Amino acid sequence: MIRYIPVLNPVAAEKLSRSLWALSRPVAVQQSDVTKRLFSTITALDGSIWLKTETDATLPVHQLSELGGIAEVVQPLITAEQLPADTITKLSSAITAAKGSSLNIYGILPAFFKDRSKTHQEMLALGLLQQAEIKQSLSVAGLGKQ
Repeated sequence: MIRYIPVLNPVAAEKLSRSLWALSRPVAVQQSDVTKRLFSTITALDGSIWLKTETDATLPVHQLSELGGIAEVVQPLITAEQLPADTITKLSSAITAAKGSSLNIYGILPAFFKDRSKTHQEMLALGLLQQAEIKQSLSVAGLGKQ
């Protein structure tokens, strides 16, 4: 199922998406002409920033993967006491345990993100997306019916 996860700003969204992708393809082993991000970023009609995620997708975790930028994104939320102090430790443990196998990214997200996530229909109902914009985005990507 696709869910949209709110992110503080475009810089945090980009850093988080790139850092999550780096779990599978650490920067040291990435080719210059391949994917660099795991999730696409959506700017809602109210200006809020969202990552478009797939809740049941798994990602292979490379042996060289590190928490890196993920910690940088969640640290301000820990400092603001919106996330528990042990969040980085828990994320790091989950990633370390998954090295050499697969990990459900949505599954390891703290409840803070899951509780604020929205389905496509919820985004439409809240006026955060317009149906025509989604159809246009799919067509541009070559995914929509012409």
